[in-house]
Order: sequence, then C-alpha cells, then structure tokens
Amino acid sequence: MRPKTLPAGLAPVVVGAALGRAQSGAPWQAREWGLFAACAVGALSVQVATNFTNECLDFRKGADTPDRLGPTRAVAAGLIAPSRMWMATGVALAIAGIAAAWLSLEVSIGYAFLGLISGVLALAYTGGPLPLAYVGLGDLFVLAFFGVVAVVATGLALGADLGAPLVVAGVGCGLLSTAILAVNNLRDREGDARARKLTLACVWGVVSLDSSSLPAWQVPSGVSHGSPRDRMRSLICHACLRRSSWCRSCG
Repeated sequence: MRPKTLPAGLAPVVVGAALGRAQSGAPWQAREWGLFAACAVGALSVQVATNFTNECLDFRKGADTPDRLGPTRAVAAGLIAPSRMWMATGVALAIAGIAAAWLSLEVSIGYAFLGLISGVLALAYTGGPLPLAYVGLGDLFVLAFFGVVAVVATGLALGADLGAPLVVAGVGCGLLSTAILAVNNLRDREGDARARKLTLACVWGVVSLDSSSLPAWQVPSGVSHGSPRDRMRSLICHACLRRSSWCRSCG
C-alpha cells in the first residue's frame, strides 16, 4: 500500500477542496463533506490500485527483486502471493468505482467517466501493451492524475470555478508527486535498467553519461553507444517496443 506516499495522493484533494470552499464562500454542510470524502476515497483508492498493480507486474517483469533497495515489496519478498495482490487491486478499484458513481449522481456524469479512465490508467501504469512506467510516461501520468486532475475534479465538485487558480494549484501538487516518483526511480534505476523499465531516471542517466563508462546492464539492448543524439534516438525506438510506421525515430 506504501502508506508513506498516501499523503501525496490526498494533498491535491485537500487543495481542490480548499479552493472550492474559498470560492463558494458558503459553509460546508453534510453534502459537501460527503463529496470531499468521496473525492478523497476515490483518489487514494486509485493510488493504492496503481501501487498494487505495480508490485505484481514489476515482480513479474524482473524490476522488483528480493535484493532491491528501499522499502520491502511484498510480492517480490514472497510475503503476499500475486493472486492475492490482484484481488486487493480489484477491491481498491471497486472502491474507487463506488466513489466515482456517487459523485456522478451528486455532481455530474463526467465523474463516472473520470473514474473509468483512472482505473484503466492505474492498470496501464505497468501493464498492457504500452505500460506507461516502462516507456518514460509514468511521470506525465503522475503529474496529470495526482495533480491537475485531482485538484480540478475536487474543486469543481465543491463549488470552485474552472480557471487558472485550480490548474496552477494542480500543477504544483502534481510536480511534488512527480518529484517523489523521480526520487524513487533514481534509487531503483539499476534494477529498472536491467528489466528494461525506461523511467526518466534510466533514460537521462544513460544519455548524460559517456557510453564507455556505463556497465553493460545499464544500457538496454538495442540502445546505441554513439553520440548523445544517437543514444536518445535508440532509446525512443526501444521505448516503442517494436519498430512501427508511426515512430519516425525508428526509421
């Protein structure tokens, strides 16, 4: 569950709620407290589901091993079977779905679609044909959904106007969450590189160093050892997973 990072998921909800309260000017009644609770539960449930999915799939793909640095990963350490972790993921997504359904009834049907998209991306963070965390898009996902989307969705539910204050506050929260992710990825970059998990910490680490100083495990197969430009081009092609017509960099 990674409880130490849960405040990062709750913070944008609190910020959005504060902006809604400030702009509406009306004291909260039971309904507003209920909306706030639903936004908080939904955001935290998506975060937990993302973490659980990450544990299962990073273990399967070799990014998480028993000798990794940092906090213990329950699946990699053999403390929890992957099947049970998948069940917990389903429970977390179900709770997020209930929160989104209630918000859709009380505020707007748009929250149902937001809940569906959030659930899909929670699974797509490390799963699916193009896992976001493995192709350098994990930071963008965190910036968007644990920042802008969470602040804006909460603020609108609680009476805020869609405008610059909401968006700027969302970007601020998202950058803080992204910083936490970046620190974690920096710590895990050696294992991630071996598993070909191309986080920005892996990609920029490879590009910023001369290839002759890199250990073999740190350069994914197929990545050029030429100039920084050539190495970045090769990394982009590698992130595509396979050469395809829509990737101009692959040639």
